[in-house]
Amino acid sequence: KLANAAGDLRANFIAILGSPAPMVIGTDYRAMAHILEKRTGLPVLVFDTKGIAFYDQGQSDAFLALAKRFVVEIPQEREETAEINIIGATPFDLGSEKHLEDLKDLIRACGYDKITSWGIGGRFQELPLTSAAKLNLVINRSGLAAARYLQEKYGTPYVVKLPIGQWAAMSLHEKLRRGMTGEKYEAPAPKSSGKTDVKRALVIHEQVMGNGWRDCLQMDFGIPQVDVASFFSMDEELLQPNDVHLVEEEDLSALARERAYDLIMGDLLFEEFLADFTPNYLALPHLAVSGCLYKDDSLQFIGAYGSALLQKKLAFWV
Repeated sequence: KLANAAGDLRANFIAILGSPAPMVIGTDYRAMAHILEKRTGLPVLVFDTKGIAFYDQGQSDAFLALAKRFVVEIPQEREETAEINIIGATPFDLGSEKHLEDLKDLIRACGYDKITSWGIGGRFQELPLTSAAKLNLVINRSGLAAARYLQEKYGTPYVVKLPIGQWAAMSLHEKLRRGMTGEKYEAPAPKSSGKTDVKRALVIHEQVMGNGWRDCLQMDFGIPQVDVASFFSMDEELLQPNDVHLVEEEDLSALARERAYDLIMGDLLFEEFLADFTPNYLALPHLAVSGCLYKDDSLQFIGAYGSALLQKKLAFWV
């Protein structure tokens, strides 16, 4: 069935994913992959997933497998190679393709026109050319393993950043340039978009997205303490001192109770058991948490859109 489907779909490769039942009976995925490769002539990737880990780990495994299997050494002089390669553009974290286009527009404004993407809008034919990119821009934690592999294997530098807010948009050019050259990055001065009485805020999301909102809250609106919490994997290099990895819902309630945040941002599913612990809750839909229940493709947040969104939602005054 898999071989026939691959032929009908004109697939570039086949991926085999595990689930709880095959895990219990000890299915030999690699033997299946070997047979399929001989029958179809296509590369077969095997993911020994068990159906009990979160989505972000699966994304990370997929990006790393693509890097190891399909990326090859390519001279940077080739005309079709990208300057910037975006790793991690998945709908679970980024949302719709509109947000990716906003990000690409921001990168183009920095002077880089050749941009490729792993995820939304990506093309399989671009994968082998990744090694010749000048920089990999990682926009979620799931892209980190692949970016680190590509740096070790091909020497491609990477930057971890999702630019949300005016300050982030302003600093992106310098971040990308210094990422390519290896120079020490010096952050520009904060760019005030408004004032607020909020002193302590919490962002609940995927780690890199959460860090992007932290930049916006701190650098655009001057909020002194912004913590990031996530139920999904968090990389130690991206953590700040008060960030928290959550295991159960009770962990989130306890965190909000103990730290008495003035503002909490997160998916609407979290609001029900956090309403008693904060005077302000701002909805930040996360497809991986609530699916399409609260999905809002009209919500723009990349670059200056992020500052405008917060200014409107919180009624900040200038």
